[in-house]
Amino acid sequence: MTRVLALLLLLLAVPADAAITFVNAAVGEDLDGSSEDTVTTETFAVASGNHIVVGIRSFAGTISTVTDLAGNTYTHLPACSPIIASGDTLWIYYTPAAIAHASNTITVTWTAGTTFRSVVALQHAGAGAYDTCENGTGTTPTCTSGSFTTTSAAEVIVSFAQQASGTQTWSSGSGTIRDADSVNTVAGQSQIVSAIQTGVTASMTSTGTGDVCAILVATFRERRAGKRLLLGVP
Repeated sequence: MTRVLALLLLLLAVPADAAITFVNAAVGEDLDGSSEDTVTTETFAVASGNHIVVGIRSFAGTISTVTDLAGNTYTHLPACSPIIASGDTLWIYYTPAAIAHASNTITVTWTAGTTFRSVVALQHAGAGAYDTCENGTGTTPTCTSGSFTTTSAAEVIVSFAQQASGTQTWSSGSGTIRDADSVNTVAGQSQIVSAIQTGVTASMTSTGTGDVCAILVATFRERRAGKRLLLGVP
């Protein structure tokens, strides 16, 4: 009996998996048409261990680095990005377990000067490992990705969409709009799901029609907090 009680107490001491929640977002932009090689977001608070996904847009160009004040390392998802539509280019980068910083900023640096640069960063708690990604191009009002399938029930689906015109406004499609640059040429949304998604698409909707658009989607699994043991059985 004593051994059973000890094992039950050990089970209770193991933390539960972290549920995914949206925390905040940050935007940076330089959309006056001048050719420069960097753009930096507004400041935003980052909690230790949180997950940050970054959508980056420019007219052509090649990204050199994505850095922040906290010293986080951002990983590019080359399987799906960049996606190019009429010269406008869209990338996704992410860091899975952030270093905390009360007033963080993210800076994107290109290898050479480029125009119409903007970045949208979305922070979630409880998100972890990368699962899958997809992309798509089309014309507004609706920009839709190719189909994808997730591998676990609890995930966050993060999407970024961009369009050639700066006179339109993005609204939520398959998820919830989290933030966008001031003229809405690029926007980010996230959708938190609790069941495996099979053969689904992600979409975002614009108020305009007929502009070339591109969408990038990445999914991330719920962060695993630890392995539970009960009576020696995993």
